[in-house]
Order: sequence, then structure tokens, then C-alpha cells
Amino acid sequence: MNRHTIYILSVILSIAFGCTHKERLNPLDPQNSETDGKVTGIRIYSEFDTVILSWSKVYVDDLLGYNIYRRTLSDSVFSPIDRINHNVSQFYDDDVEYGKRYTYRVSAVTSYFESPLSDSVSIVPGPSVVWISDVDQGRIKWLSDDIIHEIGRKNTGGYPWDLVVSGHERTIWYTDIQWGYVVKVDDFWKTYSSKDIYWDPVDIALDEHRNLLWVANQNGSVIQIHTSLYDSLMEIRHEDFKNPRSVALDEFSGIAWVADPNARAIFRISPYRGSVRKLSESFIRPMQVAINEQDATIWVADSSRVVRLGRDERIEFIIEGSFNFALALDIDVENESVWIVDFLSISEGSRVYKFNFQGIQELILDGFDFPRNLVVNHYDHSCIVVDSGAGEVVKISEDGMMMGKSSEFLYPVGVYLEYDE
Repeated sequence: MNRHTIYILSVILSIAFGCTHKERLNPLDPQNSETDGKVTGIRIYSEFDTVILSWSKVYVDDLLGYNIYRRTLSDSVFSPIDRINHNVSQFYDDDVEYGKRYTYRVSAVTSYFESPLSDSVSIVPGPSVVWISDVDQGRIKWLSDDIIHEIGRKNTGGYPWDLVVSGHERTIWYTDIQWGYVVKVDDFWKTYSSKDIYWDPVDIALDEHRNLLWVANQNGSVIQIHTSLYDSLMEIRHEDFKNPRSVALDEFSGIAWVADPNARAIFRISPYRGSVRKLSESFIRPMQVAINEQDATIWVADSSRVVRLGRDERIEFIIEGSFNFALALDIDVENESVWIVDFLSISEGSRVYKFNFQGIQELILDGFDFPRNLVVNHYDHSCIVVDSGAGEVVKISEDGMMMGKSSEFLYPVGVYLEYDE
């Protein structure tokens, strides 16, 4: 075989293999090893009563659009529910119910055929958005009600510790322990402003009825900020303040309750003029307070015990004998129960307890590393636990079953549930 023949043969083979490779670049080719001929990049999340589905755009010349298929647990097959224009790669489904699982698949439609259905994605929408601050990542994330699906994330450039959200005002407030700031983010990340607290602002509570923001400041004070007049800041001091660690709000009366572990005391602060009164009861090392607004009782995570104070601010009863160090708590008023974080300084040695209001243990869950925070979801009575040491946030049902987990954190601390209004 001469050189001219070899050259011609090599050109023919190159063209043949080149065309074959080009055909396989068609994303709707069933032989395409990257797509299998299906729509890819399917992502799902929910914001309250809307499910948002997105996918990677398909680039073919004769694309007409996309078909959206949906199935519930009661359906035997997927049914088409909508046709989307070819230049759109997102679908909003507002025909959903809370607590019901929906599964979706997407197909591409061309002038000649419909592609196979994509891989399926599913979600259970609920009436809350879960906001989490991650100190080590310097980031705030917000998740769907199930906590499995991420809605969004934003870097803060600092160390966000605790946070609150006003959905009505579209405003986020968070404390930054690196810079000593309280930061206000308007219209969900469009504008920023910060207030210098000079030392160590940690816990934060929002009174939307009175437009007041309360901040526990570990340098020995409590800060009250008027949210509609951001420059209106009042630093509240008391001779017995040592290390205000947490602040809880009675939304009915507007009273702020402050736990100060170093002072071994609970303080009551009036929303007007900031008058402070130290409770006469003795505590061991109170870390957090929760308020039952129905009967005005006060629950305190107090070292090796949990204390309930009555309307008269006197101790009604104590739960003890179970805890190593009660670090955080929240109450489920409707179910008449209290969830408690019990910290133990060995790997995966910490626990989460659930007691009823009579002090009878209902649940004990172990295997947590360093859970720093928790909050009760008042819609489904689940409990969301922030395990800072494990870099995880988990959702636990009222009967102790794991409902969901999000693990893409370094050191999450703050948690806030924004409910559908």
C-alpha cells in the first residue's frame, strides 16, 4: 500500500469516527454516555406551598419544549401536568399540599420525538423555610421544610452566629462574632447595614409587633435595637450582668428573658425603658430560656437540670437526674412537651431528650457530637437539631424518627424557622 492510499484511508477513518463522536454529542441521543438521551441536572426544592423544579437546558436545534410529569404516592404512574417553553428551564408547581410527597420527571420534546423521562426527584413541601448560620463557613443557608433540599446560600464575609428572619419585611438579622456586629440584610441580600456592638453579640430575638430586636451581648449587656429606626440603639446594663448568653421573647407581653450562666441568674427586661429585674430564684448555670405564652411559664436549661418557673416566677418543678449538661431547649405548646439538648464532651456522646410538661421522659436520642441548638416545628411537631460538632442539621419526628438530614456544613449554630404567613 503506497503513501497516497494510506493517507486517503486515514482521512476516511478520521471523518467516520469524527462523525460518530459528533452524533454522540447530541444530548438526546440514547447512546450519549453522559445523558442517556434524557434531560439532566434535575434539582428540586420547595418554598412554602410552591415546589420549584429546574434542569439543565437541552441544546438541540429542533427543541420545542419540556414536558413535566408528576406522581404522588396514591398514583400508579407519572402523569403530564404541564408543557414548558424551550427557552425555560424552571417550573413552579403551586398545586401542592403540605405534608404530601410529590415526585417529578422531565422530558424534552422535539419536532420528531419525546425523550425518555429524566431521573426522578421528590419532595414533601411544608409551611416553613429553615434558616441556618454556619460560623466556620461564614455562610447563611436556607433550606426547604424537609431540610434536605437547599434553596439558597450566601457568604457573609464574617462569622454569623445567630439569626432571625422577618418574612413580612423580607429582612434578615444576624450576629457576627468575628466583627462584633449585628447585621441587617434588607430585601433578602439586596442591601446590607451593620451595627457595631463592640464585643461579642451572640443570641438574638425579634419582636415584630413592637419593632424591637434584642441581642445578648457577652461583654455584659443586652442590646435593644428599634428595627424601623436602625440608629436607635439602647445598651442595657445591670450590676449583676456578667455573660448574657441567650435571650428569649414573650411575644404577648414583649418581655425579654435573658439567661446569664456566669451570673447564675435569669433576668427579666421590660420592652419599655429597658428596666431590668433579676429573678430571686437560684440557678446553677442557666444556658437558655423558652417561654410558654399560653400559661406564662418559663423553662430554663440549667446545667444538670431543667427548671420550670410558674406565672409567679417561682420554681414549679425540676427535671433532673437525666442530664449531664442541659445546653438548649424549646417547647411544643400544643403537644405539651419540651425538647432538650444534653451535651457530653465525648465524640457522639451527646443526646436529645423529649419530656412532657409533667416531667415524664418520652424520648431519648443519642449519637450526637456537639448539638448546640434546636427548634420545634409547630406545624408537624418535629424538632430540628443543629449538631455543630458533626456539621449536620437533622429533623426528627415527634415520635423520634429521622425525617431528614443536611450535612453540607462546617460548624452550624443558629437556626430559625420562617413560617408561611
